[in-house]
Amino acid sequence: MDLKEHPLYKKHQKYLEWTRQSVPLKEFSALDKLKKIDYEFEKEPNFKILENPTQIVIHHAEIDGGNRDYYHWLHKALFGWDAVGYHFIIGNGLEGLSIDGEVEIGRELNVQGAHVRDHNHYTIGICLTGNFDNYLPSEKQMISLKKLVKELRVKFNITTKIKYHRDFDGVTKSCPGKQFPDLYDLL
Repeated sequence: MDLKEHPLYKKHQKYLEWTRQSVPLKEFSALDKLKKIDYEFEKEPNFKILENPTQIVIHHAEIDGGNRDYYHWLHKALFGWDAVGYHFIIGNGLEGLSIDGEVEIGRELNVQGAHVRDHNHYTIGICLTGNFDNYLPSEKQMISLKKLVKELRVKFNITTKIKYHRDFDGVTKSCPGKQFPDLYDLL
């Protein structure tokens, strides 16, 4: 049987095809890889409670297109996480996967994210779809980001400045990208 005819391939087909276009990953041509993807995707999550968030962290996806469903699949099936790692995703409208400026809920705010190793127990993660090493976020994304940060600050009484993913010790990525605007004092 051709792998593309296998029921597991068909089950995950749209995500596999999106991933092949966006993320440089190893070949998906082996059935054992598909079985692992399916196992990771179907396993029950083991969330930890997020009790008192005191910091907001901004990320970029490092890929041009995406949405909550795609990142959920990517993080769960390929990375083995419990769910999408971010609490919020702000779309950019590219590749027809999201609406420019639309805010989607990722993980619920009562559970820890998976977006900054060793810091998820007190942080809220916001990811803007796009690769801001190569271009700027859209105007609509920035409007939505500012509004969302303001709402989260009020809801959780967060008084600390926002942080970018790259601000944490041990992070070697440029996240949220080399071209992402300096908003530390604005947010």
